[in-house]
Amino acid sequence: MSFVEVEHARKQLKNFLPPTPLLRCKSLEHLLGLSTRLFLKCEHFQPTNSFKARGAAYALLQMSEKEKQLGVVTRSSGNFAQAIAFFSYHLGIPCTVVMPENVPNIKHMRTRTYTEQVILHGLTHREGDEKARAISESTGAVLLSPYNHKDVIFGGGTIALEILEEQAEIDHFFCPVGGGGLLSGASIALKHKSPHSSIFAAEPQGAPDFYLSLKSGKKEEYTMQNTIADGLKTPSVGDLNWPILQSNVDEAVLVSEEQIKKAMRLLYEHLGWIIEPSGATSFAALIEQSERIRGGNTVCVITGSNVRVEDFFTWIEESKFHSKEITCIAR
Repeated sequence: MSFVEVEHARKQLKNFLPPTPLLRCKSLEHLLGLSTRLFLKCEHFQPTNSFKARGAAYALLQMSEKEKQLGVVTRSSGNFAQAIAFFSYHLGIPCTVVMPENVPNIKHMRTRTYTEQVILHGLTHREGDEKARAISESTGAVLLSPYNHKDVIFGGGTIALEILEEQAEIDHFFCPVGGGGLLSGASIALKHKSPHSSIFAAEPQGAPDFYLSLKSGKKEEYTMQNTIADGLKTPSVGDLNWPILQSNVDEAVLVSEEQIKKAMRLLYEHLGWIIEPSGATSFAALIEQSERIRGGNTVCVITGSNVRVEDFFTWIEESKFHSKEITCIAR
């Protein structure tokens, strides 16, 4: 997989998806005592409120006319489901989505807004994947993985080119990792255009499969996920994603549930954003690593905002109750 293919995806999507904002946050720099310039890439401003719009849109645009007639099927815990359903609806492509039985209601209902073909099946990725594969085999529909698909990877990689168009110098790049679609694509572009950039993968302590993989040097599976960051609860990164991530990612950073909640709270209190746990994980990782990150420009990808409002406010209230005031770490 090459930079040329990410560049092609950028050209294809440029007039299809408007760029999301890249915001400098001086107030958070001051509050956290950072000695780096902090930029937030706002993927929660995408049409379906998450970065998944990039990979979903590009993968659908790459389908042949015959494939479009047969339709598409995917398994997703929520954000990719919404993105595929949304763009399939607008492109006139039949779409079937398999979601876990315990999917957050907000993600289930938003997906149903754009396709009636939503099937709740099983509780694990493996059960959902098997169901989606069976549907594909019986109907001929194109099977799309939320991360383990070349066009999804290339579409996700366009985020890095967007960032570099606005800010040519990126010294530290923080991005969450679940299946690895976004980070593998972004890392291809970053390492080509900005080889000095340090790439940090952010992951919950309760779903540390990539951290364990990077440590052991081989793709590890972790099936006992326990985290509020439901978008990052993949048992392992994808087969296509792993070699790219292993080659390009400099470090994996684990963050606690409390650190994720604290990051969500700070983004709400200082910017007014209601961000889902997965979406705040990169910012949580920067906070965790703040003493080490010195100078230059740092980008945190804020990946999404699809969260039930009641859950969000419960979590940030828990953060206020259990944590020390963040200002105590300011230098």
